[in-house]
Amino acid sequence: MTLTNRDRAIALAEQIYDALNHDLFDQMSHGAIDSVIADLNTLRSLVGRCSDINVAISSLERMKYPRANKLLKAQSAKE
Repeated sequence: MTLTNRDRAIALAEQIYDALNHDLFDQMSHGAIDSVIADLNTLRSLVGRCSDINVAISSLERMKYPRANKLLKAQSAKE
């Protein structure tokens, strides 16, 4: 049985939901954030234009910058 785009979109949305519920936002690594963003981009390609997906992607992108600054500070402190 072949999955339709709708079926794939639902399965992917459930996967994204589980990933976001599993990790606390303040503890998500850059890799986890990038993975969720990639999944959201795939979901957007399956369902077409969706403002909610766009908002989620931009919010996740903004989350990455403070973490990058903290990582640089931590690396500088180690050196």
